[in-house]
Amino acid sequence: MSSIKQKFRLGALVVAMCVPGLALSQSISVIVNGEPVTFEGVGPQQVNGRVLVPLRGVMEKLGAYVTFDGPTKTVSATKAGTDLTLHLGDRHAVVNGHDVTLDVPPQEFRGSTMVPLRFVGEALGAEVRWNAATYTVDITTADAGTTVKTDPNQYLPIRNNPPVGAASITSFDVDHAGTFRGGEELKLTLVGTPGGTATFSIPGVIQDIPMTETQPGVYVGSFRVPANSPINITKANAIARLRVNGAEKMIQAGSSLGFDTQPPLITAVTPDPNSRVGRDRPNISATFDDGSGSGVDPATVVVRLDNRRVTADAQITSTFVSYRPDTALSSGMHEVTITASDRAGNPVTKTWTFRVIGNTDVIRSSTTTARVNLLLRERKWCSRLSVNPVVRPPTPWVIAWSTGG
Repeated sequence: MSSIKQKFRLGALVVAMCVPGLALSQSISVIVNGEPVTFEGVGPQQVNGRVLVPLRGVMEKLGAYVTFDGPTKTVSATKAGTDLTLHLGDRHAVVNGHDVTLDVPPQEFRGSTMVPLRFVGEALGAEVRWNAATYTVDITTADAGTTVKTDPNQYLPIRNNPPVGAASITSFDVDHAGTFRGGEELKLTLVGTPGGTATFSIPGVIQDIPMTETQPGVYVGSFRVPANSPINITKANAIARLRVNGAEKMIQAGSSLGFDTQPPLITAVTPDPNSRVGRDRPNISATFDDGSGSGVDPATVVVRLDNRRVTADAQITSTFVSYRPDTALSSGMHEVTITASDRAGNPVTKTWTFRVIGNTDVIRSSTTTARVNLLLRERKWCSRLSVNPVVRPPTPWVIAWSTGG
């Protein structure tokens, strides 16, 4: 019998090692509204510092209607006011139509579907506390004592009805998604328990900005991105906190934000500025450099040659632009202007000139050189004869001599 137990323990260890991040630790207890939760088979597990629990058991005690679709490996939980969808192995969840990033994805362990307890509990409106000393998760719902299941076919999201009682949050939204540039303003709205104190933060950008309760249970905050501050963050999430009578609730906005306050650079242009070019169809090019910003939007790039728009004939990417004239350019000065914007809308413009040297310029240059050489030879001959050469411009040059006296 002891041999069988050893084999079983070894098998359990091997299975645990096959689940990335799973740590075998002391038993974890879960209490919902004061009642311990009994798990059949696999119990709660810690993965990368997060507690995962079997799909069944806790969710029902939270008053949620729970389903699992095997073919698509999709977990769905529904409770009055909230729709929640997760996929095994995917760190992205959907709460009331908003995308949310998870620290640890749902996963399968020993044949059981495991979901992150804190995220699911708070998404369904419960308060989740972790006692590290006793390895206990204590969950309290706003409707403690009821476990009414909701038919998902009859479910209608409740978005604007603020909850009453302990600190609770119904929704937290940002009025604008995507990337912000300097000078732009974002507004955030939180719907939750009235009479509280709400703040919002954007890690790496701002911290604990107060929100104003504009009407009972509706808190509004705003933030204007500094125009001259070098903020370049490609992905950030706004986080709100609501405090009511000493209780606190926290929520993360579903949509990610980006910040790019610096315009891109246009570098490595050809032909070189103020250069002389022997070809009448030179290659005109430039490189875009946006550092850690949002990157140049190719759709915003405009190329002009001698104030004539030639964008349609240019090759354009987010990092490079190249154009070669279809016909020969005339001799003389030519001007190139390239404009572009990054994906946040920061504009940049670069203008430079170059000169095309034609055959006539080459002949004129050679003729002038020959005449200068002739003049030098004449000066040398005159010095030997002790005469003074007199140069009378313009070209053709005439050389006269004076014997002096």
